[in-house]
Amino acid sequence: VDLKIDCDEAEMSAKDAKEELVEEQKGSDDDDTEVNVEMLEQLQKDANEKEEAATQALIRLKSWQAEQQETMQRMQDNTRKLQRRLKSVCATVRSEYSTSCLQEDFRAGLKELCRKPDEEEAEGIQDNVTTNTPLPEDFKMDVYCISANDYLKIE
Repeated sequence: VDLKIDCDEAEMSAKDAKEELVEEQKGSDDDDTEVNVEMLEQLQKDANEKEEAATQALIRLKSWQAEQQETMQRMQDNTRKLQRRLKSVCATVRSEYSTSCLQEDFRAGLKELCRKPDEEEAEGIQDNVTTNTPLPEDFKMDVYCISANDYLKIE
């Protein structure tokens, strides 16, 4: 990152020096040509130095990028592997959560169906209706969960 900043600064500095040189060359029509020649030579020298600094900074930046390419590729590969593992873990956790919620909802619905009617509800119901006992609390209904994306991959 610092190399990129150095490169940009050097390029801007070289550009500014060239602009100053062009301005001085345009203004060299004045009578004091001796001063202008010395100034033009100095500006040309500064422009060349700054352009060389910009070139060197760009070379260092490209070199650093080439050196770091393998490391960046390795890090991207590791990131992809970790993301795949994380997706798997998340899918498992979602499935476990959904399974427990569905089982609990099933038991609650079954209890609601099998409960004895309240006094108000019992007025219109015959007394000879038998109520079934709900399933035991520890009953685990078989539930199989799959994400929509995974289901589409299976088909």
